[in-house]
Amino acid sequence: MSSELWKEAANARVAVFLKRAELMDKTEGVDRCRSNERALEAQFVDMAAGGDGSIRGSYPGAEHPYMGREACRHYYPGYPDYYFKQVCRGMAWGDVW
Repeated sequence: MSSELWKEAANARVAVFLKRAELMDKTEGVDRCRSNERALEAQFVDMAAGGDGSIRGSYPGAEHPYMGREACRHYYPGYPDYYFKQVCRGMAWGDVW
């Protein structure tokens, strides 16, 4: 798939994440929504850096609260790092993208 198509796919994922956050704010409360978003952010930033989403070392900051989470990259077979970078950029996650 071309980088433009990956970018479109990433933009669609960002739209889903934002809508989901909006709905969670209304139904489950802001605290739970923010906690879920922080976990997603940690996983996606890790995968954007080539990691497996488990946040076991490639995430900046050794004391990250989500370190050791289960790897999630296997849910995205064939997805390039570029896709995760685009999602991070769209969500304003990480300080590198």
